Amino acid sequence: KLALYPNPTRGEINLAIPFSFESFDATIYDISGRIIKKTNTPQAIDVSNLTNGVYMIDTLIDGRQYTQKFVKN
Repeated sequence: KLALYPNPTRGEINLAIPFSFESFDATIYDISGRIIKKTNTPQAIDVSNLTNGVYMIDTLIDGRQYTQKFVKN
């Protein structure tokens, strides 16, 4: 299982991935399902420019999909 921290956040989020992997892609969506940001690194994902609210981050790691919710405040 992935750990997303800090949650809630003000500036950036990180994903702790407890297994080795070859590929990583993540997409952040707002609560309406609009794509807000894409990244290919699990550390120091800058979300400081997002408006306060609830977001989903959908990650694809070596073909496996994980979805988590986070709060930006």
